Amino acid sequence: GRAYPSPSLLGPATHRLECLPMRAVFFDMDDTLLEPRHPSPLITFKTKWGLPLDRLVIEGVRSYPEAQQPIILEEFRNMELALSQAARLRAGIEDLLSALREQGLYTAIITNNHRASTAMVLAKHRLCFDLVLTREDGKPKPAPDLLLRALEHFGLEKHQAIFVGDSWADQQAAQQAGLRAFFLATPDNADL
Repeated sequence: GRAYPSPSLLGPATHRLECLPMRAVFFDMDDTLLEPRHPSPLITFKTKWGLPLDRLVIEGVRSYPEAQQPIILEEFRNMELALSQAARLRAGIEDLLSALREQGLYTAIITNNHRASTAMVLAKHRLCFDLVLTREDGKPKPAPDLLLRALEHFGLEKHQAIFVGDSWADQQAAQQAGLRAFFLATPDNADL
């Protein structure tokens, strides 16, 4: 597969982190911690079902007859599980997480994925975060709710955390939550 920029976005981690007045780094999961896939399985799924590309699947499905919604959502959940099982970490993620732990910073996953898929990724890659929030824990991104909940969980002010993501929903959530954000490149986010 194609190599994407590694998450060395913070520069040499131990040098740059000392300069930032932060205490936590929050991460999106898919296409941020995990290697992006191209073509995007999410876009392919939305196209297959005629769902709006700029809305969450769980929102777009509401336009379907009530009897068909559970079928689409079950297929979506199964796709998420299969993708999580086959997922690979982005290059450099383990080193970045290690450097953040060495600096004593909190880490959190803030994902629109569901809990079972997220747990599968964490177990497969032996990743440990101080907090994991999924769409079952609150209104998903682009709403700021999960980011605000993470700040509250750690007792932090907005300037004490940053968010690392890859999508329009990530960008909107961070902006609405008042968090500084960094975005990692994928084949499908050139417009960010």
